[in-house]
Amino acid sequence: KKIQYNTEYIDPSLTEKGVAQAKAGNELFKKEPIDFVFVSPLALQTAALLFENNPGKPKIIVVPSLIEKFGCAGDLSGKYEITRKEFQEADFSLIEELENPEHWYIDILKNLESKELAEKLKDQITTEGFPGLAEAVLKEAKAIGRHPETTKDLKARVQLTKEYLAKFITENGSDKQYVIVSHAVYLHHFTASGKKSGESFANCEVKEYDLPL
Repeated sequence: KKIQYNTEYIDPSLTEKGVAQAKAGNELFKKEPIDFVFVSPLALQTAALLFENNPGKPKIIVVPSLIEKFGCAGDLSGKYEITRKEFQEADFSLIEELENPEHWYIDILKNLESKELAEKLKDQITTEGFPGLAEAVLKEAKAIGRHPETTKDLKARVQLTKEYLAKFITENGSDKQYVIVSHAVYLHHFTASGKKSGESFANCEVKEYDLPL
């Protein structure tokens, strides 16, 4: 738990092994032009390595609802403005259109079952002087001894993402090549269907998925 709630591990960079895995994944896409990449704000470094020099020169769209289920420091993003400057080629419009881009975690939570948690975190940030939202989430997780976000909320987030992606693909063409770069637990729920359990994913593992439109 010392690591789980340690603020030093917020938004960690890829390890050498992670970089090597992403570069290996790059080889899989080397000759396959990709048009659009939907990426979690916490997977931007991975996406950049995966699609570097891709012949399709894909547009990388940051989708906040693709974030991993909140649970430990490594599942949380650092300062938004720093991320925005580091990955200037990515499209952050889905975050920019929020009321407060720096607090985009709250915007993810507030329309779901965790809206009370969202308000609590907002109050903590404004009244207790937290350096950032990630620190507030960690404090709350440690206090309640579990993931601040429920599985029910995660599934609701997944559904919102699917609706967004279905609309985007319908508008931009199902003949295009689309890729999602997210996280293991999230993708497990994303690939589930009815009573059928979702897929398990290793780091940088690539699997095909047909999204119902």
